Amino acid sequence: MTTAILFVGHGTRRQHGIEEFVRFVDAVRFLVSPSLLSSLAFLELQPPDIIQGIDSLVAQGADHVVCIPLFLFSAGHMLEDIPNQLASAARVHPHVRMTLSEPYGTDGALFHALVDRIAALSENLLAEDTGILLLGRGNKEPQAQAVFADLANRLATHVHAQVSVGYLAGTGRRLEDTLTQMAAEGFSTIVVAPFLWFSGWLTDTLPDRIAKWQAAAGHCEIKIRVSSHLGIHPEVVACVAERVRACLAEA
Repeated sequence: MTTAILFVGHGTRRQHGIEEFVRFVDAVRFLVSPSLLSSLAFLELQPPDIIQGIDSLVAQGADHVVCIPLFLFSAGHMLEDIPNQLASAARVHPHVRMTLSEPYGTDGALFHALVDRIAALSENLLAEDTGILLLGRGNKEPQAQAVFADLANRLATHVHAQVSVGYLAGTGRRLEDTLTQMAAEGFSTIVVAPFLWFSGWLTDTLPDRIAKWQAAAGHCEIKIRVSSHLGIHPEVVACVAERVRACLAEA
């Protein structure tokens, strides 16, 4: 059996986000093996899609494709969209075995990357007037939101600071609503920590959303700092590389 790896990203129309994803995948490939049979695909907004990615690997001789989704939580994309595309690919390639790996949001490497991104701001998180807003992309899955809340509690324990949760989309509490709550609680400094893997439209528009909230809410006196997204953090690259090695060993 010839096993190949398909790295799957969400996709974005922002070229810098695509380039960052490609650099991340290249870093993983470098750690695993220069001869790794692999390709990449995007769930939406950017070609190639998952079916095209599998087509490419099968054309190179793969009869087992392990899908490594670079996603954080088991929400709609992981539970429905990716499995649906894999099912479509299986109908085209019935002789090919297809395996879907798990998301990464609860892995310690991503938590360490989050802490590092916050620490890079050099804010005094122990000050009573400083709070952290852990920011997620957002989804409609209560279970995924519960896992995110657990992450916030873990972060609060680690940094000894109050951590509140907000989302950019989905059914959870919106970024702006969480900012309003934190302002009412008396925080004069708010550290917004995006738990987002790659850059794109959401990271690009975040500063503008915060500025609009400050102007509309009349809280321009509050100091708001935004940490970087997770990005190409060495621990995260190593984590994904180890997952790939494990999948290859089990094939």
